[in-house]
Amino acid sequence: YSGCIAENRARLALDAGAEMIGWDVSALGLPASDQPFVAGRFTQSIELPGRWLERGTVRGDAPALLDSPLGWAGHRTLATLWFAAGSAIAAPRREALLDAARAACDAHPLSATAGATAVDPGVIVVRVLAPRVEPAMALLVAIWRAWRPLAWQLEASPPRVWRT
Repeated sequence: YSGCIAENRARLALDAGAEMIGWDVSALGLPASDQPFVAGRFTQSIELPGRWLERGTVRGDAPALLDSPLGWAGHRTLATLWFAAGSAIAAPRREALLDAARAACDAHPLSATAGATAVDPGVIVVRVLAPRVEPAMALLVAIWRAWRPLAWQLEASPPRVWRT
């Protein structure tokens, strides 16, 4: 919400052979109440030590980053999805996961503001900019549904907590 001083930190530690899918969604302001994020600060850090580090601060009173096409391009929701492994992911498997993420992005209405890349041989990151949380979450769930059977031969059954 506008005026907040917020910090979000995630530090991941994975042993060799361990893998995970995770996501983080940051929404600035209260769009349903027509309350924009015009004051305050949000700082975020996501880290897999030695392999992936993302840090950034967004200030409500400095909209250049939020409004620039080189920043959030006028959107107020930034979603990050990752597939991380404790060691390098074999290139063919990594490419298959990237292809699945990119196909889901291309098929989604947010395709112009979404993309996937391998930031490290053991880390795949998907970024999505959206005007609200719901369309960003729909895309993350679509990618998650593609990744689970592809990566682990597991059904993509949403956890019960997603229905609460």
